[in-house]
Amino acid sequence: MKRMLLFVWLIAANGLLAQPTLTFPFSNDLLESEPTFNVGDAVEPGPDGENQVWDFSSGSFPEVQMTTFDLPENTPFALAYPNSDLVGIAEAAGGNTYIFYNFESDGVYTAGLEVIGFVSQVYSNPRRDLSTPMTFGDSYTDLAEFTTESFGFETEGVSEYQLEVDGYGTLITPDATYQNVLRIHTVETTELTFDVGIGEPIVSETILDSYGWVIDGYPVPIFLTFQQSTDGISDGGNARYLSGVPLLTSDYNSLKGVSIYPVPAVDFVNLDMGDNQTGEATIRIFDIRGAVIKEFTQGMAQVTRFDVSDLASGFYSINIQTEEGMATKHFTK
Repeated sequence: MKRMLLFVWLIAANGLLAQPTLTFPFSNDLLESEPTFNVGDAVEPGPDGENQVWDFSSGSFPEVQMTTFDLPENTPFALAYPNSDLVGIAEAAGGNTYIFYNFESDGVYTAGLEVIGFVSQVYSNPRRDLSTPMTFGDSYTDLAEFTTESFGFETEGVSEYQLEVDGYGTLITPDATYQNVLRIHTVETTELTFDVGIGEPIVSETILDSYGWVIDGYPVPIFLTFQQSTDGISDGGNARYLSGVPLLTSDYNSLKGVSIYPVPAVDFVNLDMGDNQTGEATIRIFDIRGAVIKEFTQGMAQVTRFDVSDLASGFYSINIQTEEGMATKHFTK
């Protein structure tokens, strides 16, 4: 049985890129976007290690799938996923696929998958797809459990999810170039148990070996290539990349070199302006749903400290707007 897959998924300047640390907060920009998945055959993932350039600009991705992001309460499955923070909706002729995500203090989790009238896949033990924060060299193993119901039949699934961040650098797709990208290598081994009510239950093993390229501010991979096999038989795999990623427009981070620390924060965060001009700035702090929870104007020094002791534990974004431009940095608490 082939399980439904999570649609998980500037040329480098002279000199070395800084090693990125990603936090994957949810931005309200996601709710206003309609990114496109472009799908083709699986590709070679290229080298691992530091300061790599992965160039997939010449690949062929003939299939197009429209997607949207929304809040779970706006879907027909709101009552089934009361703790989910985001749903990704992939459009298809046979019925839209809804994938529900939970954002916890230690990562991004998949809580379930729904196709109206066809498939309901609910995780009793959600799968941690990405850790928070995450940087080059990190690795972990996660166990997940789910039940899939389809046309009146039920399948139990238990999976071991092994993740390693094996590289960072620059990603080039046919549409765009991204710097400060982490590459994650995952191997998910899933045992599916299908009880037909006659004789012993049927047990099947599926192995999904994938490479995903991820950026800060986006909870799913920008580029993904994978190979899947079921009971030793490979399906050939495929690759897919996202177009129309809203968090990477030219004016989103026009102030370069701005940094924030410590991450995770406790009582305060420091915002370092780098080589940018200091002076008066408008500061906005957003929560995980993209709502503005603080907004004020103040003078900025080279390094300015902000009190966050009153914030609850979770994901946050801090946006700084000056006459020179703007930047958005992310932190957890």
